[in-house]
Amino acid sequence: MKDMVIDCAGSTGSITTSGATAVGGGDKCVHVTSSVSGTVTLENVRITIPSNQDFVTGILHEGSGTLKVTNGSSVVAVGSGNKQGVVGIYGNTAAGSVEVVGSTVSLSAIKATGSAAGSNGNVFAVVLSGPIASGRVEGSSIQVREGDSTSGKIAIGVCVNASGTVTVQGNRFTNAPSGNTSIAIYNQGPGTVVPTPMPTGNTFNGFSIPPSEKRYVESDPSLSCPS
Repeated sequence: MKDMVIDCAGSTGSITTSGATAVGGGDKCVHVTSSVSGTVTLENVRITIPSNQDFVTGILHEGSGTLKVTNGSSVVAVGSGNKQGVVGIYGNTAAGSVEVVGSTVSLSAIKATGSAAGSNGNVFAVVLSGPIASGRVEGSSIQVREGDSTSGKIAIGVCVNASGTVTVQGNRFTNAPSGNTSIAIYNQGPGTVVPTPMPTGNTFNGFSIPPSEKRYVESDPSLSCPS
């Protein structure tokens, strides 16, 4: 797919919750399911998703090959909403890989709030899980919004549950308004996020720094990436 605009937030094409109760359970704007090894590329593909629906996903990759989102592509939540379980780009595969390069994922229109159990109520810009074999997020803009303190739900920029290595560098992470709950990069393990322990080469705006470090967090028993 190349040089396309896909509107999943408009009145005639809006995706919805569809009775979902967990991350990834609602409607998907783009769903990749190919079982053939190889690469599916989204180049300069601009996707909009609604900010007033729970559990929706911009791009879901459940195939066995590589999904590459590149060259000015974007997933952007439009409008304004207090919602839960939304994902911009979701790689949910143990056999495949996701690469987000030179792109934008913005869920800054959504404040994480809700009653879903555990991490299902959180909002995620990028999830690399499954646990995914490998991946990378490079040279991209990752934007989230500070969560609702009364519900205890948070936003995570890049959530990694990988069996191998995921590279996260050269990105600009933004949390607006600034606060001490949103996490820029969360590494659940058992794989490795490089560079470590504190990813260099990224810039962080609005995320808490030590003693309440939220730029890079790993192996927190209270958190999990959806899978």
